[in-house]
Amino acid sequence: MSFTSPDNLPYHGLILEYMPGGDLATFLQKMLENEWGENEEEWVENDALGISAQLVLAMKYIHGENIIHRDIKPENILLSEDQKLVKIADFNVSRLFEGTMNTGVAGSMEFLPPESLQGQGDENVTFGHDVWAMGIVFQMLCTFRTCFLFLKAVSAY
Repeated sequence: MSFTSPDNLPYHGLILEYMPGGDLATFLQKMLENEWGENEEEWVENDALGISAQLVLAMKYIHGENIIHRDIKPENILLSEDQKLVKIADFNVSRLFEGTMNTGVAGSMEFLPPESLQGQGDENVTFGHDVWAMGIVFQMLCTFRTCFLFLKAVSAY
């Protein structure tokens, strides 16, 4: 959807339906703390694949439109009330991909690919950045934890 600012400058926005299940990060935290009331193993077997498949299809669509999200993480994945439907949100740092992009590091530390963490300044952004982050989300769906806990301490500095 396109809008015009008070200064008559064009900008774009997305309007999503309300997702009463909250975000995936909150859901995973509740599962980790056993506050959900369901058997963890049963949930992993029955629902993690469904959410993963929806994320793959969403990425296929987004990348097919030449959009790199650049901030795939559980906080940006919204859930329906029954946790069966997911929507990707927060396209603030997303970009249209036009060949090679040097746009600077964007996204959350725990979900950046290794090449982004090694370099200083600009990075070469590709669709692979979203794929890497999606892989981290898949791992979190199975373990309810991030696999790079040490980065939280590093990112505080």
